[in-house]
Amino acid sequence: MVFENQEARLAWERERLAEAEADIAAGRVLSGQEAIDWLDRWAAGEELEDPTFD
Repeated sequence: MVFENQEARLAWERERLAEAEADIAAGRVLSGQEAIDWLDRWAAGEELEDPTFD
């Protein structure tokens, strides 16, 4: 991703961090092992749905 200037990049990063913090607060997280397992299956060419958050 290319940004016009540092301010634009920092604004984009702040937005992503706010989204991540909201996801964590809402419990929308995966364990590290769950993420690795999903990625391994995806990398093997398996057709997968987006991960779900229990």
